[in-house]
Amino acid sequence: MIKPKALSDVLAGACSAGVQLALLAHSDGSLVAYAGSLPERDAHTHAALSASAWAVYDKNSTPMLDMHVTLESAVVYAVRTSPVLSIVLVAEPSADLGLVRQKARGLREYLEGPLRSVAQA
Repeated sequence: MIKPKALSDVLAGACSAGVQLALLAHSDGSLVAYAGSLPERDAHTHAALSASAWAVYDKNSTPMLDMHVTLESAVVYAVRTSPVLSIVLVAEPSADLGLVRQKARGLREYLEGPLRSVAQA
């Protein structure tokens, strides 16, 4: 069982070097957990947007494991942890994309086992 406080602490560990928000999102767009300096409404917005983007790619092409979107005000990098969960990092536009990608992949590796049991439940 994953403790909510521990999950938030792990996500908060990624919030440095330009990363403003780290979140765990369900494939339906709902927010599971988040940490960062942006307001909760931004976390909900990015969770919904990333879920919509995953859904479009899943319907129209080979399923992806990673997704990078550059917005005017942010860089969004998402990685799948299971068919129904993804980790989304929102960073400043000036953030190093390679570092953001490594943080997202590191979170996926760290949380993959515990989240697999949650996703199957």
